[in-house]
Amino acid sequence: MQLLHIDSAITGDQSTSRQLTADIVRAWQAQHPDTQVQYLDLAQDTPAHYTADALALRFGQTEGLSAAQQRENAVTERLLQQFLAADVLVIGAPMYNFTIPTQLKSWIDRLAQPGRTFRYTATGPKAWPRARRCSWPRRAAACTQPARPGAPWSIRKASCRRSSAFLASPMSASCVPKASAWATRPGCRP
Repeated sequence: MQLLHIDSAITGDQSTSRQLTADIVRAWQAQHPDTQVQYLDLAQDTPAHYTADALALRFGQTEGLSAAQQRENAVTERLLQQFLAADVLVIGAPMYNFTIPTQLKSWIDRLAQPGRTFRYTATGPKAWPRARRCSWPRRAAACTQPARPGAPWSIRKASCRRSSAFLASPMSASCVPKASAWATRPGCRP
């Protein structure tokens, strides 16, 4: 079994989301000792923002590519192959300015490949049928509060939910450590 552990927090060892994803991976490995883990640190290995040069692969263009298109396609293909090989995803998605980090958004943009990771249907786009589990630890609310009770305070949750529906099925809650342990941690950081 292949597990892809992804962190995207820019705060290094001080990051609560990095500590939480590490806990989740350890818990998974304790239950599934044969798991092979690949680690991707998007704060260190950040794909460039999605541009027109990165579109050629998405539309199947392979001939007459510029040097920039070849470079961008190589990055996308490397990330896509790493993702496609994974049976389990653990994604650290802290909240910055009410949403996910831009480096994580760039990674997701590169994975959205028609015919490879999703397909269009009469009822809209659907994730490519593959049994993949995904965990997006949620603890950003631990350090912030909505302006008024019941008010939406973040588009991060909706973004993670939509991306999960595209990428994988949710991971069983039984293997995910409780995020509430981090909620009262002094100096809580994403």
